[in-house]
Amino acid sequence: DMAVDFPVYLIDRRNPSEGRMDAVTDSAGGFRFPEVPSGNWIIRTGHPVHSATSPQPVLVHLQPVALDEILLPPLASLEIETTDAYGRPFPDVELVGYLRGSGNGSFRAKTDAYGRATMRYLTPGPWRVDATDKLEGLRCRLDVALLPGKHRRSAMNMR
Repeated sequence: DMAVDFPVYLIDRRNPSEGRMDAVTDSAGGFRFPEVPSGNWIIRTGHPVHSATSPQPVLVHLQPVALDEILLPPLASLEIETTDAYGRPFPDVELVGYLRGSGNGSFRAKTDAYGRATMRYLTPGPWRVDATDKLEGLRCRLDVALLPGKHRRSAMNMR
């Protein structure tokens, strides 16, 4: 399976805070960075700092560069539905999640009008998700285990 809309970053090794380009993979798993200046670059996937794959160095000399395929590890996805005390959808809830234990991973998302948010390309393992509605001052916490290559659905009741 190809990872569609998977984030890919091209980072200038000499100036990583300023020199960064973003792209996402297409339906064939390809991506493109237009107008890359010559230099010593590195490709990271999934996150600009905590790459889902080993960072790959790329030396650019003002001509097109082709890379071998980057093989992603089996990743997971998480769909969360937030509801109120009566089980109705609870929109605009801020979700902050992080991978517990070893490994890197975090996300920040907001639920849509139906109280849902989907986070893709997550590192498998134990995750903690905190949900906050600042308007009503409600909070909720979820601990969930994500398995490699699996999609997990979870509900969070905001009380």
